[in-house]
Amino acid sequence: MKFYYYAILSNTYLWGAVVAHRDGSMRRMDGLETGEFSVAILGFDNIAPGKFCNVNGGEGNEAGTDSFSGDGFENDYAVIGGGLENSAGSRFSTITGGIENFVSRGGKTPTKHNTISGGQGNGISGFISSVITGGTENRMFGSGDGARNACTISGGEVNICSDNAEYGVATGGVENLANNVAAVAFGGADNFVNGQSATSVGGEFNTINGDFSIGLGTDTRVNNHSSMVINLNDRPFALNDDEFDTDVDGQFIVDAKSYSFQIGKNRDDLRFQITDANIQNLIDALENAA
Repeated sequence: MKFYYYAILSNTYLWGAVVAHRDGSMRRMDGLETGEFSVAILGFDNIAPGKFCNVNGGEGNEAGTDSFSGDGFENDYAVIGGGLENSAGSRFSTITGGIENFVSRGGKTPTKHNTISGGQGNGISGFISSVITGGTENRMFGSGDGARNACTISGGEVNICSDNAEYGVATGGVENLANNVAAVAFGGADNFVNGQSATSVGGEFNTINGDFSIGLGTDTRVNNHSSMVINLNDRPFALNDDEFDTDVDGQFIVDAKSYSFQIGKNRDDLRFQITDANIQNLIDALENAA
């Protein structure tokens, strides 16, 4: 036997009257759309058409708006905490606030268990168990038939985890790209991490194409696997210069104005510095030793 309870709630804390319906949903009395066992009470022009969805406030927010299809994609258990014109369309998606953020299904690719923690214009589509922690216009887009797992963008602006970036990370910065499995871009600007398990450590205009490779500083090109390039000089025209590109696997290249070597702490007697003025002495010594 089923029992249905009807109630009319009126409370200034809820910003107006709501109605509890027989399907378990609680809806504003202005008739905006709400699904079974869903809640859309606070704020203005919010809707929650999916099952077990919740919009807690703000304006123009939509929870559970991706439609159910025969492929098994569902739009239930979506939550929006507030903000303006956010859309948590897919299953188990959460948007805590901000402006014009969205979580949606990517074509035939399922999207679920994702979170956007505020910011503006951030979006997740075709990923599972992934997070964008604010920022502006950061994106995760999965365009293939299989969803990508567990990616993270920690704020910043216009950072991207691509369709290839399963387990990828971009920790802030501007216009960084994680473009392979477990690729990591640690902040900075305009860094492109295309190798598997490769890393860009801040800086700018670094391109890491080799797997398990690292680029650090400015304008590095790491084209081979298991390699590392560090450029500590300001070389604004390095984009047309291949002097510090790798050419074999396992290569380590460092470019700096000087190198200091020291053994122990505060031991000036065990410290020396190499500059362009004395580096020939080191070269001669190494050649003679060989």
